[in-house]
Amino acid sequence: MSALHSLRKLITRLTSSELQLCEQYLKTFDHRGENYESKAVKLFRLLQLPDEVKEQELEYIIYGKRNVAAFSRLILRLKEKVLQAVLLPVNSQRQQKLSRYQQKLSEVRLHLSQIDFLLERELTDIALFRLLTVCETASRFEFFAELLQAYTYRATLEIREQVQVRKQMQKARLCWQYAITCHEFQLLVVLATPADLEPRLIELRKLEQGNGSARASFLLLEAEAVIATKKGGLAKAIATRRKQLRLIENHPALQDGYKLPEVYLALAELNFRLLRLVKAVDCIHACLPLTTNDTGKRRTLLELEAAVCFLQHNTVAAHAAITEALTLQPTGKTHYLHALVLFQQEKYAEAITAIKRINCKAADREGFGTAARVFMQILTIECESDPEQLSTLRKLKRLDDKTPVAVNLNAREQFIVDLMQALISSKLHFKTVYQEFREHIEQLRASTGETSWNVDRWELIVFQEWFVGKVLGVGYRFDVRQ
Repeated sequence: MSALHSLRKLITRLTSSELQLCEQYLKTFDHRGENYESKAVKLFRLLQLPDEVKEQELEYIIYGKRNVAAFSRLILRLKEKVLQAVLLPVNSQRQQKLSRYQQKLSEVRLHLSQIDFLLERELTDIALFRLLTVCETASRFEFFAELLQAYTYRATLEIREQVQVRKQMQKARLCWQYAITCHEFQLLVVLATPADLEPRLIELRKLEQGNGSARASFLLLEAEAVIATKKGGLAKAIATRRKQLRLIENHPALQDGYKLPEVYLALAELNFRLLRLVKAVDCIHACLPLTTNDTGKRRTLLELEAAVCFLQHNTVAAHAAITEALTLQPTGKTHYLHALVLFQQEKYAEAITAIKRINCKAADREGFGTAARVFMQILTIECESDPEQLSTLRKLKRLDDKTPVAVNLNAREQFIVDLMQALISSKLHFKTVYQEFREHIEQLRASTGETSWNVDRWELIVFQEWFVGKVLGVGYRFDVRQ
C-alpha cells in the first residue's frame, strides 16, 4: 500500500466532526492565519473528494510541477498531523466510543505527559499531586507500565517515601511479570494437548498467591476453559466462563470493552454445542449490544442466532438474524445458514442460489463442507423434477469425487455419503435404499457414539430424519430435546 493510498484510506474513515477537527488543527499552528490555505490543508481537502485524484495530478495542483520528494514528505507530515488531531482529548466522538477502561488509560497517559511538562518547568508540587492520582487509577485498572513509570517519578520526588515506593514498585513489577507469564501460557493452550498443559496450570495457580491480579486470574480461567473444551468437558467450560463473567463485573481492570463480548460469545457457542438453545439465545442477546462496532463478531453472533432459531423452528427470528448477518461482510457460513432458513420456508430454488455462493474448500477448512454438500443434494431432491434431479445430483457427485474430502469425513459423514450415493444410483428410490441400508440408518439414529448426530459439524438438517421422512412421505421435522 502506497503512502498516499494509506493516507486517503485514513481520511475516508474519519467522521464529519473529525474532519473539521483535523482541518482546524492544521490551521491552528500555521502563523499565516486561518484564512491561508497551506499545502497540507489543500491536500487534506483534495483527498476528501468523492472522485479520486491521481498522485501526479495532486503534485501539479499543489506545487505547479512534479516534485516527488517534497510531495512524499508532505504526505508523511499530513498523516502524522491527522493522527495527532483525532487522538486529542477534545475529540468527544472518539471518547464516547471508548470503554471506561480505555478512557482511563488515555487519561493516565495524558497525565503522565503533563507531568513530564510540569517537571521540565520545575512545578514539582503540581506534578506530585497528579502523580498520586495517576498511581491510584493505574493501580485500580492494572495499567502496570504506566504505574511503574509513575512510581519512578515518585521515588525521585518523594525522598522520605522512597522505601515504601520501592516496595510498591517491586510488587507492581512482580504482578506484571506474572500476568505476562499467564498470557504466554494462555497463548500456548491452543497448540498443546491438555496432558501437557495441566501440570503448568497447577504450577501457575500456586504462584498466584502474592503475585496475582485480576488480569492474571482472567487469563488462567481462559486457559482452563480452553483445556476443558479440548477434553470434551463442555459443562465445565461453561462454569469456568461464568467465573470470568463475575470477574469482569467486579474488576475495572477487565472492563476494556473486549473481554465481555468474547466471554458471552464463547458461552453462546458452548450452550449451542450442548443444545441448550434457550441459554444460547440469552447469551447472544446479552452480547449483541456490545458488538455495534465489531462487524466480524456481530456477524458470528447473528449466524449462531440463526442456527439456534432454525433448530427451534422459529423461522421469523432465524430470518431476521440471517438477514442482518448478510449485510455484515457475509462468509460461506452466512450463505449456508441463509440457505437453511430458506429451506425451512420451503423456498428451495432460492436456497440453492444461496448455497452456490459457498466456497467448498473454505467450508471444509471451517468444518461444515460435508454438511453443505449433502444439503445441496437434499435441496436438489426437494426442488427439481425427476429427470433434472438425477442429472444435477450426478454432477454434484462428480464434483465431490474431485474434491479430496475423504480425510475430513468422520464415521457418521461416511455413512451419509454412502447413503446418498446409493440413493442416486437407485434413481431416488428411498424405500429400496432404506431396506438395504436400514442398519446404517439405525446407527445414525443412535443417541451416543461416533455415528450419532451432534451440531459440531454443522449438520443442521439431521440427515436420517430427513431420509425417513421421505420414505414415509412426510415433511422434514426434527425436535431438539433440551
